[in-house]
Amino acid sequence: MGKKALPVLTAGSVSNQSAIIVDLITELSSLACPEDEDCSLFVKEGNVGITVFLRRQKLVSTENRWIRDHDPQEPEYPYIYAALFETESPPEIVDAIKRILEMTAIV
Repeated sequence: MGKKALPVLTAGSVSNQSAIIVDLITELSSLACPEDEDCSLFVKEGNVGITVFLRRQKLVSTENRWIRDHDPQEPEYPYIYAALFETESPPEIVDAIKRILEMTAIV
């Protein structure tokens, strides 16, 4: 069984995004969800940087930069991991997301 595609959503249409968001979306296409769960990613550019929301089905440990939220009312994606990237390049953002996708679920 192979890894599952990682759906990436953005605020607004891709044609109206900045060059950094377009580059980031292109680089995010190399990532995948863990094979035993579904996940999705929402990316938004704001005044202070790029905010990323990763929705997963399983609880994982995170690095300090990530804020974790749990919504037991949302059975499809009960865990949301969010981070603000203020100065990082698209490859650095992709690496941070990849690390959290590769983390093993907490039992």
